[in-house]
Formats: sequence, C-alpha cells, structure tokens
Amino acid sequence: MENTELSEHLIETNPFAALEKLFLFIQKNPGAEKISFNSLEKDMHYTIRYWSRKKTVDLHKTNQLTGEHTTIFEISTFKLLRLMMNFGMVQEYLTKEIWLGHKINPGKLKRNNCWLTDLNNKNEMYKDIVKINKTRMRLKKGLNILDMAKNIEFLSPDILKDQNEGFFMVFKYKGGNLIYQGLVYKFPVFKGNYFLTKQDYNLTSKLSMIAIYNLTAQITFDKKEEVLAALKTILSKKYKYLRWVENK
Repeated sequence: MENTELSEHLIETNPFAALEKLFLFIQKNPGAEKISFNSLEKDMHYTIRYWSRKKTVDLHKTNQLTGEHTTIFEISTFKLLRLMMNFGMVQEYLTKEIWLGHKINPGKLKRNNCWLTDLNNKNEMYKDIVKINKTRMRLKKGLNILDMAKNIEFLSPDILKDQNEGFFMVFKYKGGNLIYQGLVYKFPVFKGNYFLTKQDYNLTSKLSMIAIYNLTAQITFDKKEEVLAALKTILSKKYKYLRWVENK
C-alpha cells in the first residue's frame, strides 16, 4: 500500500497551526516543584505546584497579560496520594479486564486487510514535531501533516510473529480509506497478541473519568465543589446518557 494514498484523504490546511504556541515547562527547585503549560485559551497558562512547607499541591491559572492568579483547587499531598493510589487500583482492574481481555491472531488482521504502524519508534517521531530542552517542550513551527503522513510506514500483521514485544496502531484499508480499528500490543511477560478495539478504549476512558469523579467526591479539599461541577459538566457533555445520583 502506497503511503501517498493516505495523503489524499488528509485535509489541505495545517492542523498544527493553532497548537504551535503550546508549551510545557518544568521547574525542579526542591520544595517548590511546578509544571506550567498553556492551552488554546488566549493569554492564559496553567500551573501545578507543590509546596513542601504547606505539604499541598495546587492547580492555578495565570493571566499572562495581567499576572493575575486564579486558584482552581488546592489539596494536601496525603489526600492526593490516596486519590492516586485508589485510581491506580481502578486502572489495574481495567487493564486486567479490558486491556488484557482480548487476544487476536495476526492472520485475522491480515484477512481483514488491516495494517499496522509501529508506536515503538515514537521517540524518533517526536524529534520531528517537538522541540525539547532541559525544562521546556514546544511544538515545532511549520509542521505539515501531509509531509508527516508520507513518512508513516505501514506494516503487515505478519511482523507480530517475529516480535517479543511491541505497540502498534491498527488501520483497516477499505474503499480507499484507512479506518482506525484500535491497538495491538505484546508484552514479554504475557503470551499472545492483545487487541484493544477503539470501542474498548473509549469504554476504558469513560470508566476512568467516572472513577475520578467518584473518588474525588470521597475526599475533602479546597474548591472541591467547583472541581466536581467541572468534572460533571465534562462527563455530561461527553456521555449524555449518564444518570446522576445526588448525595443527600
């Protein structure tokens, strides 16, 4: 399959144009570590900051024009650690039941005209699109998705037979189009090729977001109600059929 066929189905404009101003900054000062990043919201950036003196972690946003800070939430490191541990147990369960729940034979992928792209070389790919130094990460300017698409290598599922480990995206070639199907991965400690469909991936994302909401509701911290309201809004927009049971 010629890679130029993919280019014919991509948009002519540069989808990275709006993202080129995004950045990620990491400060590693002991006792005052922080991570700053901006979004598509004009003249605003966000910061996650750890205070060793207060033993808290806070998230706030800053107006880059006025310097005004707005705290989104602040939580003790102990409660945050407990939240992360509980969420980790949820992820462990989802990994076992969903991510490791389905195996697939390379022959079946081949019969369904599926092709793979290797995600193991992602570090090399990032070098082409991301500029990185010791503390800052930013998208390179002038990125063109059409040029990037021409460099994508599509592999036959037969490659899985010779791999002890790996991580691949799966596309089905049908009617002149490449249709994303999911992920295939292999681990040295597990036998077989595990297949995560895009539907299962979406299910994992949904259950993870619901878990974050429920676990967050069980602890107390500054601006908790505002955080829960924001999470509920996100969940309600993304999953409109969810039913909410309010605690009395």
